[in-house]
Amino acid sequence: MTTLAPAPLFPRTLCALALASLSLPVFAAGTHHGASENTAHASHGGVLSHAPIGVMGDHRHGKGEFMWSYRFMRMNMEGNRQGTDSISNDEIVTTVANPNGSPATVRVVPKKMTMDMHMLGAMYGLSDRVTLMAMVPYLQNSMDHITYMGPSPTGPNGTKVLGEFSTESNGLGDISLSALVGLYTHGASQVHAHIGVSLPTGTIKNEDTVLAPTGAMPRLRVPYAMQIASGTYDFLPGLTYTSQHQRWGWGAQYLGRLPLEKRNDQGYVLGAQHSITGWGAYAVAPWISTSLRVKGTHRDRIHGMDAAIRAPIQTANPDNYGGEQVDIGFGVNLMGTSPGLKGKRVALEVLTPVYRNLNGTQLEQDWTLTVGAQVAY
Repeated sequence: MTTLAPAPLFPRTLCALALASLSLPVFAAGTHHGASENTAHASHGGVLSHAPIGVMGDHRHGKGEFMWSYRFMRMNMEGNRQGTDSISNDEIVTTVANPNGSPATVRVVPKKMTMDMHMLGAMYGLSDRVTLMAMVPYLQNSMDHITYMGPSPTGPNGTKVLGEFSTESNGLGDISLSALVGLYTHGASQVHAHIGVSLPTGTIKNEDTVLAPTGAMPRLRVPYAMQIASGTYDFLPGLTYTSQHQRWGWGAQYLGRLPLEKRNDQGYVLGAQHSITGWGAYAVAPWISTSLRVKGTHRDRIHGMDAAIRAPIQTANPDNYGGEQVDIGFGVNLMGTSPGLKGKRVALEVLTPVYRNLNGTQLEQDWTLTVGAQVAY
């Protein structure tokens, strides 16, 4: 497994976001535009009462209140990276070892991947302090590959291209159930904890037809990146802080995903994930706000392996997963203000990475788009 940088990025990101969230109230206090403050419960409808649409579980609801939501998220990945540096396809097939036996180096390289997720969400205010939340994802993945010819019997592996192919996987992902528990409320400021679990409702046995270096086209189990679920029960802890003053809103959030099992039924477990994000928003008008967000993520490598995933491709190697990434995001939030539109929200956000330090050799993420709609009553 590739060693990460000696001075870990994630702790530095955590400190930077914490300092940013502390400085925002000071900056906002000097602003005297006339937007009114809102209460701690987002269902009361202020344009600053929600975080950017890419932030999950950012608010609670009052007792007896419901909210339904739909999000569409697309992640685009293109090109490959080794640690912090880009790497070409020819370099990969001549230098990256194949851990699954012969040939000595990988002979298939992923070129591009698109990950689409349709997320249905529901929130219910069990009390003024506790909100229940359920998230149901449907995923559609596609990956384009280039296959190089098998090794020469008289020399090292070459760079002669055999052809290209694509694989797809789709289906219900892992459903999550959570409780958001209020810990502190003072004026427009609040802190709540996340206590949740992810259920292994999605399959981890997706298959598709591939182009092998020999020219054969077998149907194989697709690598870990193309599977749509984890296969394990996972603990979902979190902590969220939000506040606002006049035309300014801000917040910070930590979310974790920690496997509760050592292995799934295929012999591996996805690495633990930790993310922290901080954002600031400005109400341009009572019905529209813009936001700027910073997000830092750390993921561990995959532990164990699926014996059915043994193709000569980097995505079949559990060591080529995880790492650290920092993203910057811009968002727009629209809230209904007329009597017939109150409680309704439409929003979008685009995230793009500004730093990546990946374990091993991986496809690099280019951008993530999230578009969503919410109705509360």
